[in-house]
Amino acid sequence: MNKNKSILILYITLFLYGCDTDKFDNKLQTQSATRFTTEQKLTTQRPNVIMQKSTIHASQKPMLSSEEKDKFKLLKYALDMDLKAYQQNYTNPKAEEVANIYKNIINWISNNLNIEEQKDLINSFSHVYTFIKNKLNNNPNMDIIQYVEDAYYNFQDDEYKKEHTYDSKLYGKPHGANHNSITMFFYLIKVNAIERQPNLQDNEEFYKNAIQKIKNELQDKTSDSYKYSLALWKD
Repeated sequence: MNKNKSILILYITLFLYGCDTDKFDNKLQTQSATRFTTEQKLTTQRPNVIMQKSTIHASQKPMLSSEEKDKFKLLKYALDMDLKAYQQNYTNPKAEEVANIYKNIINWISNNLNIEEQKDLINSFSHVYTFIKNKLNNNPNMDIIQYVEDAYYNFQDDEYKKEHTYDSKLYGKPHGANHNSITMFFYLIKVNAIERQPNLQDNEEFYKNAIQKIKNELQDKTSDSYKYSLALWKD
């Protein structure tokens, strides 16, 4: 009798253990499914997080202020006109190479992908911009772009010359037959920053080095570009 009771108790114990095991397996399956679903959601959400970061980064890109835009517009106009004057006066193969690289440098710095370089260049131009603006006070009928535009009178086309009158006294000291203090300054910048470089190259690294040299010429009052042009303008 006791033997039968012992066997019965053993069967009951095994039965209860089997039930608990099933519950434990079900619990594990439920937890695994829940974890998988959670990980799947996190994985799905990651691209959205990255996209949001990209959007924030794009909105924080630097932009030119109105004052910086005005300064850059004037500087680019002067560089473009200096390139035009150079192409009119020099047509040999070396000059054509210089002109082509010069044009590419202007295009490179004008690209808004290079906004930081633009800002640095504009900052270097600030002193010369103020210098020209102060000289403009002698002719209040012009804005600063018109003033520099007229400084390049000798390099403008015939139609422009018919519609405008050039007053050399407004542009400092004459330099040769065609240049004045303003045009000579930008001419010398091109010569010192680009033309005199021993190894001309038409690539981005050369453009960056040339822009750095242009910045040095713009802000250094002891540079040849400044010393032999604007520094001689005494009135």
